[in-house]
Amino acid sequence: MKEKNKKFFKISLDNWIQIAITVFTVISGILMAVFKSKWAYVFGLISQPFWHFFAIRKKHWGVEFVNILYTIINIIGFYNWFFVFK
Repeated sequence: MKEKNKKFFKISLDNWIQIAITVFTVISGILMAVFKSKWAYVFGLISQPFWHFFAIRKKHWGVEFVNILYTIINIIGFYNWFFVFK
């Protein structure tokens, strides 16, 4: 019985990655859509390594291409909000 409980509570690396993707991407979307906050781009950039890791690990090349575009968009947004629109 103890062996089943240990497997139930064990979370794999893929699960942690998916949790991080969900949390940071949702926070970014809410900050961008509802509050129009510059911090949306910070959370967007925080989520990007998790997206890239997951897409490359699973060999989802279409998702990886979109991730590259989102990374560029988040960098541009970050630059504009933190350095241009002061």
